[in-house]
Amino acid sequence: MPTFGGLVCKEKRNLELDREASTGLARIVEATGSDRFYPELCHLLSREISWEARMIMQYSKSAKPRYLWTENVPQNDMNLYLSRYYRLDPFFAYWREHDAPEVLRMSDTADQQNKATAYFRFFQPMIGSRDGMAVFLPIHGNSAIAVCFESAEVFAETDVASLRLLLPLLVALNTSHQQTLVRRLIDRTTETEPMHGAMAAYSADGVLLRVNRDWELSAVTYPMITQAAEQFKDDETLDQVILEIGVLKCNPLSDLIEFGPDGFLVTFEPGTADPPVDLNALSKEFLHDVLTPRERDIVMWIVRGASSQDIALELELSEGTIKNHRKRLYKKLGIFSERELLALYIRHISQHL
Repeated sequence: MPTFGGLVCKEKRNLELDREASTGLARIVEATGSDRFYPELCHLLSREISWEARMIMQYSKSAKPRYLWTENVPQNDMNLYLSRYYRLDPFFAYWREHDAPEVLRMSDTADQQNKATAYFRFFQPMIGSRDGMAVFLPIHGNSAIAVCFESAEVFAETDVASLRLLLPLLVALNTSHQQTLVRRLIDRTTETEPMHGAMAAYSADGVLLRVNRDWELSAVTYPMITQAAEQFKDDETLDQVILEIGVLKCNPLSDLIEFGPDGFLVTFEPGTADPPVDLNALSKEFLHDVLTPRERDIVMWIVRGASSQDIALELELSEGTIKNHRKRLYKKLGIFSERELLALYIRHISQHL
């Protein structure tokens, strides 16, 4: 019987709530339209997941990822991630190619498994994680809010299944939250919270109605964004403007809120992102002029963390043959251990980030 966070889903599809889960859902509803909404959502979802770190991320089709809220994530790790390692992040790569709500574990597909292996082989010495899981909730501008968890253990299939069972509820809550934010912005009834990004609402004839606090702060640092946003008034087919300092995106207000007025919402995402790294292509280049094709195959299995026995099974060779190959390639490279081989691989990939 699938369970999650005190929510019990029986085969007859009736839902039971324990008191703690009911209280958690009430807090989420009460936090709608505030910066407490996503942390409260994260608190509820993490009740029965074993995690070492959790965070709220914003993923974009064109801008760098953003940390909106974190717990147990050192500032140094965030700085390293945003400087270049985000290009190895399977979640970053995933959202660049998808639009729909989803619950994703890094090892859910073969392609994701390859990306996740590389990501955690690079980052594991720093963050101590073996697996990641994210709930993607779409927002304005083809972006997504992702409630993310990292764990020292691989997440169980039951964790993924339980979250996916809750996905329609999470999407409905998120839609209500996003509509409340936009409604408050255009109604000028209260201050909108800054954590959801820089937003500016315009009337149908291009008159600026209101900006939120994050837009005001961004306009101080990047004064050109206000002028660049004027381009949306002159071209109704334009949905984004890419600047050196970030990306402006435009959505009709009627697409964002039910019975919304004519007009449009402009959002600003600082920091244009470099594309995800093509690990397969970079890996093929690694030591291609030094090792034989068979030796390079073995190297790729080693950097993924496979043992000699595992490699032997995959390549249909004896374990002794694999060990001999390892000795020869170590000698060619002037190294003595798997750790040194991994360091060479990391240096190779890092040069292309």
